[in-house]
Amino acid sequence: MKRSQWGLYAVAVAILVVGLVWAGVPAGTLLLAGLVLVCPLMMFVMMRGMQGHESGLDDRSAPPTGDAKGDERRQAVHRSTHE
Repeated sequence: MKRSQWGLYAVAVAILVVGLVWAGVPAGTLLLAGLVLVCPLMMFVMMRGMQGHESGLDDRSAPPTGDAKGDERRQAVHRSTHE
């Protein structure tokens, strides 16, 4: 979804809401449906910006923890997986 298309989506949603109210759907039902759809729609919009990025930290970018044995274990695992 491109930012230039947001206005078209807003107009489409407004037409849909007006049409549903005109058809006799109670406003409370529309409000409840809107609240149910907010979370997945927000996640869709937020996650679209993460395409092409790594989703987690690997051992090379993880900061040292101060635990010498834990840091040594991570380095040993890193060496064994990249040899």
